[in-house]
Amino acid sequence: YFTLPILVHTNPSRVHACEINPNSVHALKYNLRKSGVYEKCTIHFGDNRDAALQQKLKGVAHRVLLGLVPSSEEGWRTACFCLKDEGGVCHVHGNCADKEKKSW
Repeated sequence: YFTLPILVHTNPSRVHACEINPNSVHALKYNLRKSGVYEKCTIHFGDNRDAALQQKLKGVAHRVLLGLVPSSEEGWRTACFCLKDEGGVCHVHGNCADKEKKSW
């Protein structure tokens, strides 16, 4: 759900989108075409924790958005692996119960 807004509103040179759900890939391709940004997106179909997919993404990103809920923790290692050698920013997402706010 981050791919289209980023491509349409921030004009990056390229966005790499990892998606494991075939229906989501289909919908993303459709919406990329409708929005006129298809050529700026590389879709990587599969689990981003897969070692072969990680090798394709090593060092490609200045910024990684982890939209995995309820927790993105399983994707943190992959996100760091994708960052350029000089570093970058990882946007981490997660859900927590009200009573757990302080531990976050």
